[in-house]
Amino acid sequence: MKKTIKILIMMLITLIALLNVKTFAADDKLAIQSVEITAPEDGVYGIGQEITITFTFNKPIKGTLPKYSIYFNTSSSETIELNEVVLTNFSTEAVYKYTIKSGDNGELKPGNFVNPSNYQIEDENGTKYYLSSPLITKFTTKILADTTIKWTDFEKAEVKMESEDSGNYNVFNVKVQNCNLNSNNSYYVHLSHKVEENVKVKNMDDIYNNFGSEGNKIWQTTLNPLNYNVNLNSECRNFLAEAEDVYATICEVDNTTNTPRIVLNAKKIERLSHLPLTQRIGAFFFNDYTSTFCWEPHGEEIERKVNYKIGKVTDVALLQSLKNGDANALTKLMEYAKKADTIGTGTLKLGEDKAITDKLDLVDDEYYYVYLEIDTENGKYREIEDVSLYQALVSDSVGKNLYSMVDKNFHWNISEEAISQKEDPTIAKSSKLPNTGISLVVVITALGFSIVSIILFKKYKFYKKIK
Repeated sequence: MKKTIKILIMMLITLIALLNVKTFAADDKLAIQSVEITAPEDGVYGIGQEITITFTFNKPIKGTLPKYSIYFNTSSSETIELNEVVLTNFSTEAVYKYTIKSGDNGELKPGNFVNPSNYQIEDENGTKYYLSSPLITKFTTKILADTTIKWTDFEKAEVKMESEDSGNYNVFNVKVQNCNLNSNNSYYVHLSHKVEENVKVKNMDDIYNNFGSEGNKIWQTTLNPLNYNVNLNSECRNFLAEAEDVYATICEVDNTTNTPRIVLNAKKIERLSHLPLTQRIGAFFFNDYTSTFCWEPHGEEIERKVNYKIGKVTDVALLQSLKNGDANALTKLMEYAKKADTIGTGTLKLGEDKAITDKLDLVDDEYYYVYLEIDTENGKYREIEDVSLYQALVSDSVGKNLYSMVDKNFHWNISEEAISQKEDPTIAKSSKLPNTGISLVVVITALGFSIVSIILFKKYKFYKKIK
């Protein structure tokens, strides 16, 4: 009987003790589920960089928290134990720190407390708690270590536009130079009109879920490591035609570990210089239709407009300069066209549009300037202007046509003598006599000589009669 009573008393004491000792899991206010864990900021870390893992509780506590384990990649066979955290004062946070070392590589995974049953903490009321590992299976964010990855060195890289003649039109590419790309890796390109220093890639989802060219997509295109060309779709080509500067940000992905990293941040793309005059915008003016095309980046997939101005060239010296192929002749023609009188202005659709020459007052074989400008749409697109000399071909059989000086149907019909007579400023327009220069001196001299001869002749006859 006494033995039974002792057993009951011991069981009662044990029960009382258990009721007085609470654990995280049994306390509603400090339940494990209420513990928040903040992983390091998303990104890629190298050797020597420190990361922090923060535990946040819903009430202040103090005491010693046990070691906490982490591991990289997908296996927990090789865990890393972080040092104990001692809270000497009441706090709602406990921070574990770790410095990336050689060999760490891949995605960081959460582990568990090491021997948590050996530790107790207490709250401000003096209530003690036993620890158990947080019920966390993964971090809400991803942290990557890359100490074994060799990334492409873009420090001296250049990103520039290139033009390739495909026969009927030019193809424009963006090429990366002065770096050595890794054919085993992938490269993604983000194009922007702004220097975006804060473009980040936390994980591959940021690439896969934001890849495209429309709307708010960030990664628009890819970089081919075999030919160093940026693969431009139609939307990207339209983007390059816009007036603002264009910057390229490149993300490299190590395909072995599926690890991304920004390797080139907001590098300005070098644009092509304008092509020579007569080679920027081409135009055919036929009696039945008008055909225009552009040899510079202009956004192939969008409808663009061409503003035109046409007028007769009356400056014969300018025509002579163009015929001789003088170096600055086309520049002078551009200046002339912007100021000269016009016989026709308007707007055409780039490509093929309605005829305009059938309504112009063209004279067969005469010369006309044609000034062309791609409409910038109030400054949205880069300015492209061109000029050329045209010759009219007018007849009942073919109607009214204009042929550019680079066309085989264009011909010069002004002689050197005719040009010389038209442009000589020494020829008087209302008299056959010269009005300046050495010819005038000769005439005056001749007249003086004649007058003197007449006077001498009369004096000779007078003296002869006296004799």
